[in-house]
Amino acid sequence: MNIQKSILIITTLLSSLTMCYAQNEVGEFAVVRDADKFVYVRSKPDAKSPIVDTLQNGFVFFCHQKQGNWMSVEHIENDNFVQGYIYKDRMKLLSSFKPVKNIATSENTASFSDSVIKIDIAQTDFIKSDHKFTYSKQNPGMVDAVDGKEMWGTDGNFPKKEYKSVTIKIGNETVRLPKQALENLYEPTLDYTSAYYDPAYDTLYIRAFNSDGAGAYGLVWIIENKKYKTRALAYPF
Repeated sequence: MNIQKSILIITTLLSSLTMCYAQNEVGEFAVVRDADKFVYVRSKPDAKSPIVDTLQNGFVFFCHQKQGNWMSVEHIENDNFVQGYIYKDRMKLLSSFKPVKNIATSENTASFSDSVIKIDIAQTDFIKSDHKFTYSKQNPGMVDAVDGKEMWGTDGNFPKKEYKSVTIKIGNETVRLPKQALENLYEPTLDYTSAYYDPAYDTLYIRAFNSDGAGAYGLVWIIENKKYKTRALAYPF
C-alpha cells in the first residue's frame, strides 16, 4: 500500500473517530495523575464495582468514552488487554500538556522542536530477508508474528515500513530510543504523530496513530527525566 493511500485511510478513520467522539467519546491516550499516586480500574462506572487493576501515577493508557464522571479505558498488562473504568479526575489527557511543534514532515522523516526539545523520527523500508516469520495455521498465507513478536500495524500482511530511529534532544541531553522501543511497530504514519511535554514531571510523550488500513493502532513513547521509560499501545478504533 503506498503512503498516499495509507494517509487517506488514516484520515478517514480519524475523521470518523472525531465525528463519533463529538460528545461522550474521547479517543485519546491519558496518564494517571492522582494525589494518592495510584488509581483503581473498576469493572463498571461505579465506585462500588469490583477492582480489575491498580495503576500507578505515570501509567499511560487509552481512553475510549466518557460515561458521566467516568472514563472507559484500556491498557495492556502482561500481553493481555485490560478494560475498565477510571474516575475522570484521576487522569490527564496527553493532549492537555504542552505540544512540541511539528516543524517538518517528509515521506520518511518527521521533526518536532521548541525552545528546549528537538525530536527526529525516521522510518525505513521493511526488508523481509532480515526477519523470520510465523504463519497462521488456519491461513498459511497470513503472517501471525515477525521475529516471534506480535505485529502492530498490519492485519496479516507483510509490513512495508518500520521505524528506523527516534532521536531526542532535551537541553544538552540526547536520548536515542532503544531497539526494543521500535521493534514490531509497522506502517508508521508520520503525519499523525504528535509530541507533548509535561514540565511538572519532566516527561515527554511522543504519540502516533499508525496503520496500513486494516491494522490501525495507537502508540506512545514515554521519556521521563530524560531517559526512555516504556511505550504504551492500544487499538483506538
